[in-house]
Amino acid sequence: LLVGFQTSTRGKTADHDRICIDGRGTAIAVFANRVEMASAARILLVEDDRDSLDAWTEALRHAGYWVTGATSFDDARRALHATPDLLITDVRLGAYNGLQLVIRGRALNPHLMVIVMTGYPDASLRQEAERFGAVHLEKPVDLTRLLRLIEAMLHGTGPTMRR
Repeated sequence: LLVGFQTSTRGKTADHDRICIDGRGTAIAVFANRVEMASAARILLVEDDRDSLDAWTEALRHAGYWVTGATSFDDARRALHATPDLLITDVRLGAYNGLQLVIRGRALNPHLMVIVMTGYPDASLRQEAERFGAVHLEKPVDLTRLLRLIEAMLHGTGPTMRR
């Protein structure tokens, strides 16, 4: 799905939602729905499994979000300085965990919304995530459910859990 593209000429950038290619006797025009990416929420997605990270990143970008992916705690810690609107993180990240990212992220942005995902059901982990103001999800996470949750959180109609 093409949602738009940019061209740059002599340092000036232009946004487009239409491609026209004229060739010898052939004209091809591609029209696409325009998504205003400039107003889209910025999501930092942290998952130590590269294949899962790539799949989730692609799905969220397809839904219209700006997504930065990180496969390690250190990469995610650095990416938090870009002040995302939403942090979605796995709990287990090597020697560190996603809850430590929540603490660091909130130090930079007290309004940071957080979703913590884990493949290990644990009531104490759920309580700890909620204590840090994060929404807790157990894997496997359904894409439709995740997208609804993100939308609700970003529009203030869902469990924002900000503290």
